[in-house]
This record gives sequence, C-alpha cells and structure tokens, in this order.
Amino acid sequence: MPYLNLLFAFMASASIAVAFRAPLRAVPASGLAGLLGYGAYALSHFYGAPQMLSVFLGALLVSAGGELMARLLREPATMFVVPGLFPLMPGLMVYSGMLNLARGELSLAGQELTRTLFYAGALAAGLALPPAFARRPR
Repeated sequence: MPYLNLLFAFMASASIAVAFRAPLRAVPASGLAGLLGYGAYALSHFYGAPQMLSVFLGALLVSAGGELMARLLREPATMFVVPGLFPLMPGLMVYSGMLNLARGELSLAGQELTRTLFYAGALAAGLALPPAFARRPR
C-alpha cells in the first residue's frame, strides 16, 4: 500500500479543516480522521474487499474516529468527520458520468452515475452507524 497516499489523505483533510476555519488544535485531528478513513479503505481494498465495502469501512472509521476526537477535544464531531470524508469522495466517478452524459453516451453515463449513488450510500451508511451507538440513552 503506498504510504504517500496516506500522507496526502492527511494533508487534504487537514487543509479542508483549515479552509473551514476549524480551531488550530483540531486541524491535526481532522487530518488524522482522513488518514484513518482512507487507510481503512485502501487496506480493505488491497486485501480484496469489494469497493463498496471498502468505502463503507472507511466512512465507518472516519465517523468513529470523529466521535472519539470530538469527545477528547470537546468539539463537534462534524469538525472532524466532514474534512475526514474528503479523501473518500467519488469525484472522478461523478466527472466520468457527467462527461459520458455530455457526450451522449447515456448507457455509460447511467452506469457510472448509478455506481456513484451506491458509493454515496455506502458513505452515508458508514457515517450513520457510529453516532447512533455513541449517544447515551436518557
């Protein structure tokens, strides 16, 4: 697994946190959330997991790490989760689908955009689970 990709995932997430004006002490934790999520995605994909499962696991780790860092640093979890998701975003898939749509290749565009929707669903499912378990019952 290329370690350079992990460094770039950290830097991208930390840069997004800076752009969103996160407190300076939360920036490294936001970068760590992106590194953990992308690391889980890359490692599971490397060992043969289907791409959607890898995306789900990456989002699950971003969300769980964000919840943990939110408790440790006493900041909102979204401050860590949103920047941490950026390395997992399906930007190339969306671009490819739209390009095929513009070229009039409707079948390819439909396949690519449908795949993007499933990818987004895997991200959403991975994000939704940890906060549901982290909340204390009243």
